[in-house]
Amino acid sequence: ARQKRDGNFVESKESPTDFSAGHTLRSYQLEGMNWLCFNWHKGRNSILADEMGLGKTVQSVSLFHYLFTKQKIPGPFLVV
Repeated sequence: ARQKRDGNFVESKESPTDFSAGHTLRSYQLEGMNWLCFNWHKGRNSILADEMGLGKTVQSVSLFHYLFTKQKIPGPFLVV
C-alpha cells in the first residue's frame, strides 16, 4: 500500500548528524537531498544527473535516511 504524502516539506538547513564517523553532506549535496525530499512530498518522480564524483549516491541514501527517520517509512525502496 502506498503511503499518503503530506505536502508539508520543511527544508533541512544542516546535514544529518547520524552518519558514521561524523561525515556530513557538502552544501550542494544537501541542496540535492532537499530537492529529492521536496519532490517526494509533491509526488513527483525525479532524476539526479550531474558530473561524476559529486555524490549522487550519498544524496540518494540521504533521501532514504530522511524517509526512514522523518517520515517513518521503513521501505523497501526500489532504485533503478
